[in-house]
Amino acid sequence: MSDKYPGLSSYTDRHGKVRWRYRTKERVVSLPAPDQPGFKEAYQAAVEGRKVPKAPVVQMPGTALPGTFGAAFQRLKISVKWLAP
Repeated sequence: MSDKYPGLSSYTDRHGKVRWRYRTKERVVSLPAPDQPGFKEAYQAAVEGRKVPKAPVVQMPGTALPGTFGAAFQRLKISVKWLAP
């Protein structure tokens, strides 16, 4: 792999999963596997020093932001004490 993609290497994490990274002296960037979609774009962004935009977070209807009273109320409604007769 290193001939076609300089700086690319793989390693096995503590859970036994093979992970891929782009390494230079200054930084290390995690990448998807070379056979996964989006690898070429992520590799090119790592080489150029750009950050790959992440997928936007979509607020689902009926949900509450963490740490609000709405979130606390939703947790309360599914608790064992609330559901007990």
